[in-house]
Amino acid sequence: MELILFLAATSIGGFMQAMTGIGYGMILMGLGTLVFPYVQILSTIKILALLFILPVLINYREKIQWNILLLPLLFTIPGNAIALKMLQSLDDGILTILLGGILGLTGIYFLLVKKTVSIKPNLVSGGLAGILVGILSGVSSISGPALALYYLNIDELANDKDAYYATTLTTFQIVGLYQVSLLLFRGVFPAESWSLIIWGLLPTSVGIFFGGKLFAKVHMKLVKTGIYSFMVLMGFFLIITNIL
Repeated sequence: MELILFLAATSIGGFMQAMTGIGYGMILMGLGTLVFPYVQILSTIKILALLFILPVLINYREKIQWNILLLPLLFTIPGNAIALKMLQSLDDGILTILLGGILGLTGIYFLLVKKTVSIKPNLVSGGLAGILVGILSGVSSISGPALALYYLNIDELANDKDAYYATTLTTFQIVGLYQVSLLLFRGVFPAESWSLIIWGLLPTSVGIFFGGKLFAKVHMKLVKTGIYSFMVLMGFFLIITNIL
């Protein structure tokens, strides 16, 4: 039963990731931690995401906006340092409930507020986004919403679906490589994760294939609405499953 749930989560997560640029970590952390240890799922997600993001980036490499991703990328380093402290001092359940609250409230806000927010990619906005992404990705592998909120409100990315997609995935890829290196270096990467990684290869591939087909057909406005709606649903799901 545990393995079936994991396989379903990887296929759905792959579909959402390919469809919107985020979602893989949210779904696997939300469902996977119900039946598997927290760090095991966290490590599994990071490796699987790295494997499947790379070929996508090869196809979209000309659309990557390096000038925009550089600042948040640099500031994920202090964010990761904060995340490590949080993992050592706070209970997993408390962290997940807090994350769920942030996801849900942020998603509701952007669904209700019709006015488009325009963010200028500068030291302040990029720094804040990077620290938040570093914290959330280090603690839970659910940094997609924070990064999406930042990138979706930058004109250069909000008006170019492919540029948004490529820049988002590139940021995930580099941050993921850094975090996997930390886990391996510190000797806290669970050996049990490798079997889950192997099991997750095929269903993730299937999900990404079908999600990618839909991504090419949808309008950017629909992508935004889908991301915000998913944030609300996932936020409430994380809160409820960790309170009950």
